[in-house]
Amino acid sequence: MDLNNHSDVLVGAYQSDSVVILRARPVIDIITWFGNKTVRINPSKLGCDMDPTSEEVCFEVESCFQIRNFPTNIETTIVKYKIVAEIFGGGKKISRVRFTSSNGELAHSNEKIVQVRKNNLDGCFKELVYLKQGTADIRSPIKFLIEYSLGLDEPTVQGGRIPNINQFPILNRNEASKELEIRSTRTAAMMMNASLS
Repeated sequence: MDLNNHSDVLVGAYQSDSVVILRARPVIDIITWFGNKTVRINPSKLGCDMDPTSEEVCFEVESCFQIRNFPTNIETTIVKYKIVAEIFGGGKKISRVRFTSSNGELAHSNEKIVQVRKNNLDGCFKELVYLKQGTADIRSPIKFLIEYSLGLDEPTVQGGRIPNINQFPILNRNEASKELEIRSTRTAAMMMNASLS
């Protein structure tokens, strides 16, 4: 019906002289992964590659995405990215790490928005993460949850006109969120020593 290669359904009710059309929105697939660099936290070393003069322990977390099945009839879409450190379902009550946001606030989560164009369907986000001073628990891994979503409004009827449903794709959620665990170098060394003895 709307030429987006997804099946639409037309339902008629002859006794009430009405027809309803159920239109399928295009589905965008997303593949997500964490950067290639293996991250270990060294709690005795101040600074990191992204902030070598820091008076605090820091490290980098990189999350990447690639869009597949991008609708042919739109030029751009908005991708929202959110990373949360430790404070999510099944996580801790208080995060041991913090991000520095663009407005200078210190937070356990960070969000970004990027416009994705038809000719450039992938990207990466790098986060600078600081271990909070006085953190005693360095044995258990620090967990991060990364979530991607589309930043589009829902289609609505305006002035009696039915919107072009192809302008409002939805995201396949199978790969849209992932968890990452980062261990400290001290924890890794203790685990190795325990397995050797």
